[in-house]
Amino acid sequence: MFITRDAAPAVEMAPNFWRQTLASGKELMLVLFRMRKGADLPAHRHVHEQIGYVIQGAVDLTVEGETVSTLARCCYLPYSNQLHSAVVIDDAMVVDVFSPPRKDYLPGAAPARALAQPDTTGSIADPRPNVLMASDVAPLEIAPGVLKRALLSGDRACLAELELQGRAAFVPSRLNRETAAFVVEGCFDIRIDDDTRLCGPGASLVAAPDQTFAITCTMPGRVVWAESLTATQQ
Repeated sequence: MFITRDAAPAVEMAPNFWRQTLASGKELMLVLFRMRKGADLPAHRHVHEQIGYVIQGAVDLTVEGETVSTLARCCYLPYSNQLHSAVVIDDAMVVDVFSPPRKDYLPGAAPARALAQPDTTGSIADPRPNVLMASDVAPLEIAPGVLKRALLSGDRACLAELELQGRAAFVPSRLNRETAAFVVEGCFDIRIDDDTRLCGPGASLVAAPDQTFAITCTMPGRVVWAESLTATQQ
């Protein structure tokens, strides 16, 4: 499934805070959030694991009472049922991956301005890190001209940043996990099975296990890459 951010309807969830649901599979949902300076997102928790990546701007994120400042290329992860809130310091755009997908964010779901209702059915204490800068992670060259920075990993999903240089390419290969991707910058020919698209900034996709995936760099750039860590029944 391919979609561009311009094709996804924007839903105003709170003053100066908009959501665009880009794509959803069985295990992963890709959501773009746009926020203006001064937006204040109230504290809330939900059972869904939420891994995000700051594309631009600055956001102060508070998770279980601890506040950190996030900037472009910062990855964050409120684990399931952790209480979290945010204050937007500068106009921001972030892309989040939810696992499992949020039913209230699916197209056609009943509109709701409020954030998720509190859910305290799970543990909120977690010793794992909530924030990580991609620039602090040493890259691994997984193919000629393709650098991968493994960022945060939860129980259901993990997030990485791919940097593609020159005419870097992934040869066609069969995925073994549900995968979601968002193009941050650059331009790429991306193929899922027999469907090939030219994907620029804002393009996104969700691909199922056993689908064939390939990517060729036409303009160097970066891609946010998420994989499900749970088994998916076909």
